Amino acid sequence: MMSCREVSELVSRSLDEKLPLIVRLKVRVHLLMCRMCATFARRVRQLREQLSSGRIAPESVLDASLPAATRERLKQLLKNRPA
Repeated sequence: MMSCREVSELVSRSLDEKLPLIVRLKVRVHLLMCRMCATFARRVRQLREQLSSGRIAPESVLDASLPAATRERLKQLLKNRPA
């Protein structure tokens, strides 16, 4: 069985690349059994959809407690990301 850490990383990766079928199946099984990971996956997808649709500004998801340099790097990454 995959760990929650592995699944959370794979859920994030799956937004940018297609995972192999066997990996997708393992993730899906884990998500069926783990409510916390299923919630994480749903929220990550929702956030991605909201950012892509322009319903929320990328800057609004950046935590003010992050160091200024980190916030700036994230802003640049969000601005330069492919659509």
